[in-house]
Amino acid sequence: MGKWKGIVGRSFTPEEFRQYVAGLNWGEWLPEFIVLHNTEGLTVPGGLSEKYIRDMEHEYRDLNGWSAGPHLFLDSERIWVFTPLTTPGVHANSWNSRTLGVEMEGDYDREKFNSGRGLLVQRNAVAAVAILSEALNMDPNTLMFHKENGETEHDCPGVNVRKADIIRAVQDYLAGETPAAQVAQPAPAIKPAPEHGSAAPGAYDFSTKEGAIAAIRAECQKQGIGSPEQIAYVLATVDWETGHTFKPVREAFWKDEEWRRRNLSRYYPHYGRGYVQLTWEANYRKYSEILGIDLVNNPDLAMVPATAAFILVHGFRTGAFTGKKITNYINDDGADFYNARRCINGVDKAEEIAAIAEKFLEA
Repeated sequence: MGKWKGIVGRSFTPEEFRQYVAGLNWGEWLPEFIVLHNTEGLTVPGGLSEKYIRDMEHEYRDLNGWSAGPHLFLDSERIWVFTPLTTPGVHANSWNSRTLGVEMEGDYDREKFNSGRGLLVQRNAVAAVAILSEALNMDPNTLMFHKENGETEHDCPGVNVRKADIIRAVQDYLAGETPAAQVAQPAPAIKPAPEHGSAAPGAYDFSTKEGAIAAIRAECQKQGIGSPEQIAYVLATVDWETGHTFKPVREAFWKDEEWRRRNLSRYYPHYGRGYVQLTWEANYRKYSEILGIDLVNNPDLAMVPATAAFILVHGFRTGAFTGKKITNYINDDGADFYNARRCINGVDKAEEIAAIAEKFLEA
């Protein structure tokens, strides 16, 4: 079905999701309506997680051979962005090119939808549909259930989900008749799940060094960089690359913009930015597609701390920067802090950064 489009893999409370959607650049593709699904026979104990999202990526991309999946997954606590919202997904056969797909975690042929956990999922669904409808100027009455396209064999999103009730709740939400506090139960800053953190960087105060370190730790755990040695090395890299400030920086941050324009002409204006130096238009384009924001035309968005944290950790995890992943050097067999520098920039300053990593590990 074509080249895999990548995933965003981030989760939000409704208010965070509203802010995320407000920052999107929709470009030429504008969805016409939203399709509501459920995960059918699958209820995830404890809710969705980074591992679940990665497992679904594996299923859609590697097992099904699809180019994408649905746009959102919802559980009782968070709104997870899967396929970038600004590109068509794969979720409803003949409707794929025209719609956004929203998957609600649970089996609503069997589970209650108006009480308990189902009600919390419903509230997140209402919030997500309302926010997207408002952003795209969609009439809530255009909402469709998956079963209505006539190409699915089950009663998706479930017999206990009433379309008229969802539409009315979305209309009430847009009219301001549903207080934000009742729409969803916000996740705590950090959930007690050591192997898969769920804290969004936006929950932290990036204005302080301590807050930035806490946010980067959480982003590491969220994306599956979970060992103390791996996190220590990521933090050491940020410490070095930012001049020990833990604030996103521009390439040659001690120079002015005119200097960068004259001396970085090979890739200006896509020079290095962030906690590590995201450079070249192709890399800005790659992360534009992953994050659903226009970094190509607005490269300074890479200086937003939460965005910089995601790019930092994603690059280490996937090898996006140099082809080398952090797990190539720091894994169950040991921690090679010296050669881990190859994930970012050969072995430039490898000894210095390795020494800093040791200090973070001891702290």
